[in-house]
Amino acid sequence: MKQRILYIKIEKRGVGMAKTCEVTFEDIINLNEKYKRALNFKNTGEIEASDQLIGQERAERAMKFGLSINEKGYNIYISGDRGSGKTYYAEKMLHEAAQKCSIPCDWCYVYNFENKYEPIAISFKPGLGKVFKQEIEHLINEIIKNMPQAFSSEEYYRRKNDITEKYHDIKSDLVYELNKIAQLNNLQLKGTDSGFAFIPLVNGKPMSETEFDTMYAIDKDAVLKNVGKVRNKAIDILRKLKKAENDADERIKELDKKIGLFEIEKLVCEIKCKYSSDPEVLEYVEEFENDILENLYMFMNGISRNSASREEEELLIRYKVNLLVDNSDMRGAPVVFEPNPTYSNLMGTVEYESKQGTMFTDFLMIRAGSILRANGGYLIVNMEEMLKNYQAWEGLKRVLQSSEIRPEGVRSQLDLISIVTIKPKPIPVNLKVVVIGSENIYRALYEIDESFNELFKIKVDFDFDMDKNEDNIYKVAQFISQYCRTNGIRHLDKAAVLDLLEYSSRLAGTGKRMSTRLEDLIDIIKESNIWAGIDKKNFIRGMDVKKAISEKTNRINSIEERMLKQYKDNKIMVNVTGEAIGQVNGLSVIEIGGHSFGKPNKITATTYMGKSGIINIEREVQMSGNIHSKSVMIISGYIGDKYARNMPLSITANVCFEQLYGYIDGDSASVAELYAILSSLSEIPVKQNIAVTGSLNQMGQVQAVGGVNEKIEGFYKICKFWGLDGSHGVIIPYSNIDDLTLNDDILKDIKSGLFHIYGIKNVEEGVEILTGKKPGKRNKGGEFENDTLNYYVDMRLRECAKNYDACEKKHT
Repeated sequence: MKQRILYIKIEKRGVGMAKTCEVTFEDIINLNEKYKRALNFKNTGEIEASDQLIGQERAERAMKFGLSINEKGYNIYISGDRGSGKTYYAEKMLHEAAQKCSIPCDWCYVYNFENKYEPIAISFKPGLGKVFKQEIEHLINEIIKNMPQAFSSEEYYRRKNDITEKYHDIKSDLVYELNKIAQLNNLQLKGTDSGFAFIPLVNGKPMSETEFDTMYAIDKDAVLKNVGKVRNKAIDILRKLKKAENDADERIKELDKKIGLFEIEKLVCEIKCKYSSDPEVLEYVEEFENDILENLYMFMNGISRNSASREEEELLIRYKVNLLVDNSDMRGAPVVFEPNPTYSNLMGTVEYESKQGTMFTDFLMIRAGSILRANGGYLIVNMEEMLKNYQAWEGLKRVLQSSEIRPEGVRSQLDLISIVTIKPKPIPVNLKVVVIGSENIYRALYEIDESFNELFKIKVDFDFDMDKNEDNIYKVAQFISQYCRTNGIRHLDKAAVLDLLEYSSRLAGTGKRMSTRLEDLIDIIKESNIWAGIDKKNFIRGMDVKKAISEKTNRINSIEERMLKQYKDNKIMVNVTGEAIGQVNGLSVIEIGGHSFGKPNKITATTYMGKSGIINIEREVQMSGNIHSKSVMIISGYIGDKYARNMPLSITANVCFEQLYGYIDGDSASVAELYAILSSLSEIPVKQNIAVTGSLNQMGQVQAVGGVNEKIEGFYKICKFWGLDGSHGVIIPYSNIDDLTLNDDILKDIKSGLFHIYGIKNVEEGVEILTGKKPGKRNKGGEFENDTLNYYVDMRLRECAKNYDACEKKHT
């Protein structure tokens, strides 16, 4: 159903308050006519497309300022309604700003040869991190390939043989010397695993054990004495042999180290030259060299990648590079949107593997989170999602406060189990965080979290609506054109754009403004495109937009339809004809599942002599909110000031929303409640064909309320069912007239005089419309004019005061 934007022009003409306050069809000018000149095209395909920010000048200024300042703590909080495009435009503006920034460095984690539990972080110019990783991989492959060749060369064998031959010469000389001494002492020298053994000789032949055992004691002593002399010499010679062997081993090790160092230097010299100005890389490469030399024996005989032993695999892991952040393909600073801001996703993590029931990890299992990926640029996070993972919020604050990050495992963070893990060296962080959330979350954090105020000093507030001026209208049309082109759907003709603008004003709740929830407009465009396709049209027409809006409403208004049926079946009692004392048709708004609709309520009041004042029945049974309770007290203030300045207020008035079984709040029914009380006091009936909405202040002024369109339409539908006879209508605050965005059905019946809208500024303007009686003014004697509402109210109040006083005296 088409929503028509109204521009109301009120003039005092004719007689009677009803004519003075009535909004007639002749006073209605279609506001869209005023802005049609802004749409100087036949369809959106004819105009320049644009996706610029619309109607958010304040937010745009704040965002630009927030992006221009690089001081610590000037991170950004963006608040605004759902569908206002804040996430899309935040990304768009950040990408534009990022293009002007330098590309941040790459980050790698490498093995710490001094402490394997604390991997070292090294930064590289953009793109060099990947290159360095490849260079190290190539280097270790070359070492595995070339090292066995170096140790199998003729030169190496020659030099090694020289050392071993020299050792063997020394060994031969010493053994010869020892053997000669043994022979002089009639002993034979025999080598054993532990050194030497000496066997006595008899006639130049080795003596058997039996022969030795049968020798005379004196002969044994002589033999043992000779053995002792030779053994002492043997110990000295063994010491010399060990020294010669150690010297040979050391010389071979020095040779191996020299050969290995030569090969390594030959391979790493290019890397050293390339990174000569980077002390961190040079230090790592030097430690890399030293560790290769420490484990040279593993490489000398060759390592097969395909059949490496476990020891060899563990050794080779330490020579790898973990490329944590690679900005080689970056153009400007990074812009990272984290859709699932858990602790691990933000902070990064250290993964674990289970082998034979044991959890283990190493520096290659460190994973970067979105903070590290956004380092040097911008990070976008949804605040509501992040607060679902409170550890993530605490972690982010810690990073922003310390300006560094250390990836860690979730187990370490939560202390779930005892486990030996690694503690990577921290990485410096310099980024701007943009969090997107609701206004309620912002206020809550501002009040309870001191660090939030220190870290998010820039607030970007996206408005929920914007001025309906020619500039914004044309920008919306450009946005529609951009969306149609980008998504390959039909363009909208002029009538369709106008109907979409009316729908936007309806969402904004006022005819002079438009909603900034462009996502809602996009939904209607998508659905309108389907209806245009069904009719095989080249463009989306106004009727397609109307159809899309109508069908969308029909999909979600089942509750409203069931409630309307209850009115029609008299299950909910609301009279729309005749008159009744102390009964007024009030109006409320119900919102269920994204659908808002008006609900008429019978408001009743009973009054009698007493001292309790006005009793809010809903409050007595704890079904009333604070705002509604306050509005009832305001009614008391108004009645007391209006009628009881010179006499006690000796009445009790009960006010009730009939057949209302849920919680009630708000002050938009206070004017209707007042009319019900005044009707009961004066015993003047109220017309039931007129409904009332409006907020009252103590001065009797009628203040604006929300949902005025839904309220009018809700009462209109019931009146329409029972039959319009030209007497039905709604009283609304005068200040709500600009908010009217009514549908074509109501406009048609307003034009034909079957339905009426009255705008009032104070309660007395509505008295004659509801009762046919004038409100009445006080004369110089302080009395109200005869035959007016105020006259009968005053008379009743004086009667109650007099009778109450008499009763008091009677009982004292």
